[in-house]
Amino acid sequence: MDSLTTYSKRPPGSNGGKNCTWELMSRRSGRRAGRATRVAAGERGVRGEPRTAGRGQRRDGCGRDGGAVSAGSVLDQSLESLLHRLRGLCDNMEPETFLDHEMVFLLKGQQASPFVLRARRSMDKTGMPWHLRYLGQPEIGDKNRHALVRNCVDIATSDNLTDFLVEMGFRMDHEFVAKGHVFRKGIMKIVVYKIFRILMPGNTESIEPLSLSYLVELNVVAPAGQDVVSDDMRNFAEQLKPLVHLEKIDPKRLM
Repeated sequence: MDSLTTYSKRPPGSNGGKNCTWELMSRRSGRRAGRATRVAAGERGVRGEPRTAGRGQRRDGCGRDGGAVSAGSVLDQSLESLLHRLRGLCDNMEPETFLDHEMVFLLKGQQASPFVLRARRSMDKTGMPWHLRYLGQPEIGDKNRHALVRNCVDIATSDNLTDFLVEMGFRMDHEFVAKGHVFRKGIMKIVVYKIFRILMPGNTESIEPLSLSYLVELNVVAPAGQDVVSDDMRNFAEQLKPLVHLEKIDPKRLM
């Protein structure tokens, strides 16, 4: 079996301990989208600067990130109004744009639910590594918490990632293309993007929009136990109303 090279960088403020991902999602408006959109919500990763790693180096060298996510959606005709609002609320820098191809792999075992890994690559930035992402089960915590919290691991890898996963016994469940913008407000990241269905498997040039709306995600990567992050996210989400309503969603409803 071929080896997989990984690249890693710990998120800012990471102490090498256990972190968690805070997720706050907003309920979709308009017509119901397809499965790819639902499972993609709240799961966009954070790209890190690659750092070459040897074969024997830990594959989870980026650390276990923690974060909170809230998500929502806006119709296409409301996109420009939302982007204008975000430019005024977020840090004074031009938002990043991205065009990513994402593939979701499953490994079925004796457990009730399959093990899920997500592989993605940039389609508009040459020389960027592939990214492999794992999302843990949501934490069972305070029901008054305003964001979904779960552990995640996100690492950059060499470009033989998909072949490596297939040899490991994974099979691809579905794939899609995501295109959008990334805004930042302190440690918060706001992602606005549209999901595109791939019409011919493996052909990312043959795509069509999956719905008439854009997904909106607000997420933070932070060490576990920092519940104050949830309040900060709620306060920021309030400033986006009524353009978009961000809320915590039970991930079981997305499957």
